[in-house]
Amino acid sequence: MLGGMRKQKKSSIFTAPFNSPVLKMLQDLNKDLEQMLEQMEKLSVDATWMAHDMVTARRNPALAKQAKRLNEAFQKCLNEVEKNWKEMLEESKPASIIESECCNANTCVFPSNLK
Repeated sequence: MLGGMRKQKKSSIFTAPFNSPVLKMLQDLNKDLEQMLEQMEKLSVDATWMAHDMVTARRNPALAKQAKRLNEAFQKCLNEVEKNWKEMLEESKPASIIESECCNANTCVFPSNLK
């Protein structure tokens, strides 16, 4: 030994054969950690852009007014669709009542219920 230095014993992980299950597990772990790190970097970039967009939107009063108008138009449209849907349901109700009364008799006029 040179200069009185002792040779240090290596860890059993580093002296494992190249095809050992421990080495394979460590390689898989390393690959998984690298993938997770890349995903976190992408999420961090996305969050940064979202924060930038929010700051930009809050500083632009015209954009806020346009968003409010868009929301109001959407609410009006939604209310109209709900109203029309309810009217259509009410219109279809009498037809179903008539059909059920007619089909109680042996002579039904609807082709799907003919015997």
